Amino acid sequence: ALPHGVRDLLPDFKEGEDVVYRTMGDLDVFIYPIPRERCYMVFLIEPKSILSESWHLMTVVVISLVSGILISLILWRSMNRRVVQPILQIRASLDRARDGVHLPIVTGRGGEIEEVEELVSSYNRNVRYIDELAEKLSEQKTRYKDLEYKALQSQINSHFITNTLNAVRWLAIMQKATNIKELIDAFSRLLKSTWQGLEHDTTIERELSNVQDYIFIQQITHSYNCEIFYDVEPGLLKAPCAKFILQPLVENAYFHGIAPKGGVGTIRIGIRPDGEKGRIIIQVTDDGVGMDRETQVQVLHSQGGGSRFNGIGISNIHQRLQLKYGEEYGISIESEVGSYTKMTVVIPWMETGKEEGETNV
Repeated sequence: ALPHGVRDLLPDFKEGEDVVYRTMGDLDVFIYPIPRERCYMVFLIEPKSILSESWHLMTVVVISLVSGILISLILWRSMNRRVVQPILQIRASLDRARDGVHLPIVTGRGGEIEEVEELVSSYNRNVRYIDELAEKLSEQKTRYKDLEYKALQSQINSHFITNTLNAVRWLAIMQKATNIKELIDAFSRLLKSTWQGLEHDTTIERELSNVQDYIFIQQITHSYNCEIFYDVEPGLLKAPCAKFILQPLVENAYFHGIAPKGGVGTIRIGIRPDGEKGRIIIQVTDDGVGMDRETQVQVLHSQGGGSRFNGIGISNIHQRLQLKYGEEYGISIESEVGSYTKMTVVIPWMETGKEEGETNV
């Protein structure tokens, strides 16, 4: 059933005959001979049909391409809003923190993307925690400065200065004693240590020197009726420590432990290492009147040290040590009424510290 004229185009059977292509009106004719089977394969194609099919295929391709682009844009916008934007906000926030700017809260949400939601929530929790730590640190710095100021105000009170100067005056007029120079030197060293402030650490050796100067002055001004015994590990003398933690303990041990008891008393100062925990243990023990448990709590935790104690309050030293080194450090009290009082100071064992500045007195 070949169209008219196509049969005339059939070639003779020859081995290896090529495909015959002819154009007949609106038809493209392709003839492929198969000699073995003594037959032909004839293809009749209308170019218009092919073109029509091509346009239809092109339309499908274009529509598919446009649809793919639109879907990609929608997905990108959604991912950008729910994933990219929160991550970019976190990065920008961290960049601001690196420049010293306060960390902001990230407002982007992860929606139904659980991982992004958890990331944003975790970041915001950490930001709030950092804000709380910063506020707490600021309060602690303010509190520490206030304690430093109170310590400096109380270190040498007006009565102590007046009594010392009166002693110097009367010694100069009546006795003309050679120990006047020693008294003035000791007093000057105490003033120098006080005026240098609390900004830098001192050493165990300098704290002991302050105690010795203080005791020397008190022996002259108050006929200090007390024996002092030292048990100090030599290797700790150069160890750094906070200022004004030893002399106030000795002062309180005498005036509020031994003096009320009457007679000759003893104060023992022991300083030893706690190598296993990397700490230094300082103990000041007196054989005075002691104190009950309620008084111990008042002395250790009252603001200002309690009305019974003058100078730097024990609570002031305790709070300063905890703010400076941590809550595991500070002062503890062991006492028995009518027998003894032992005050134990625990500080970290550091190998080096900042040197004090020079102040002329």
